[in-house]
Amino acid sequence: MTRRDAAISLLAWALIPVIGTGCGGEAQGGGSGAQVDTLRGVVALEIGELEGDDEYLFGQVGGLAMDSVGRILVAERQSSEIRAFGPDGRFLFRVTGKGGGPGEVNGPCCLAFDAAGRLWVRDGGNGRYEAYRIGADGASYERTLRMQHGDPNLWARLTFDTAGRLVDVGHVPSGPSGRSQLARFHIALDGTVEGPQLIAEPSPDSVDMKVVQRKTATLYIYQPFGSHGITAQGPGGSLATAVTGYYAIRWILPDGSTKVVARDVVGPALSDAEVKWAQDNLEGTAKWIGTSVARLPFGMPDHKAPLQALWFDQTGRLWVQLTRAAADSESLADVYDTTGTLVTVAQWPKGVDLRFGFVTDTVALGVTRDSLGVQRVAVLRWTR
Repeated sequence: MTRRDAAISLLAWALIPVIGTGCGGEAQGGGSGAQVDTLRGVVALEIGELEGDDEYLFGQVGGLAMDSVGRILVAERQSSEIRAFGPDGRFLFRVTGKGGGPGEVNGPCCLAFDAAGRLWVRDGGNGRYEAYRIGADGASYERTLRMQHGDPNLWARLTFDTAGRLVDVGHVPSGPSGRSQLARFHIALDGTVEGPQLIAEPSPDSVDMKVVQRKTATLYIYQPFGSHGITAQGPGGSLATAVTGYYAIRWILPDGSTKVVARDVVGPALSDAEVKWAQDNLEGTAKWIGTSVARLPFGMPDHKAPLQALWFDQTGRLWVQLTRAAADSESLADVYDTTGTLVTVAQWPKGVDLRFGFVTDTVALGVTRDSLGVQRVAVLRWTR
């Protein structure tokens, strides 16, 4: 059985058509043999400083968006602010600040514009979603919807379905045991909620977390460089889920149809330093649960997981970021249109995280972190 076949078998619960975009054990890369477009990203602007004015200091960026005139909106979680910057990186104004009153936020993340041009934010600390109208010289608060889950996740962007409803993802209790499971909610502007719609989980043997039962406790242990589930939301209500250890993405399109995009791809080998770290990790885990390394439910992986992240761009195309070897200088992603066709391979400087940002054919917003842990907002320009 090839790695591609194993990946598809992990998604057998879906019983859905498979779009094969390559096989044959490619080690890394973004092609199926067909000619595809290539995008190369260059950092055109960075916003943020080690020290200086508060407006340019970022402790934890939780969301990024760009409006129709090129202004950059940043959700800053540590200070609980949403800040607006001009296309040149100059600070313009605060959309809102910390608090619990109307329009105030507490730990904001996950910015998105709706069809009416309003900026929405997940305000997890206050358990709500809030909308703002961005003007020429400032912003005004417009409305609030109640949050439908208590999950503090920062990875699932807010989106809007074809009916204009806000779509959010979060973990909710499920089943008699009350165990947490990922679910989606569709929330109309009148507050009417459709959901939760539970999202199918990957099989336990495909992920790095294992459960160890003890007489007095349930322990959760993780394989070093193991595989884990990833999820992304896109325009119109698209949803993509995968397990990082297998290049097989389950993709629900806005019309409700479901596909799998799969390739036979192997992740990069572990470096000597990574092997040493993994060995130390396995020994520490074995000692913690009172067993030997040989009796752990996992061992040293041969390679890193091939997938690193998923996200959608503003046109609804699916981006599949591949894991790169430590020595590589660039990040790499395969980009698929809604037919499941690989249309673009994108490369950009290593260290620019695009998962929480805003991506188009010409520009992308991301986050960088330097050796001191200082975060900055990066603006990428794409060239062909």
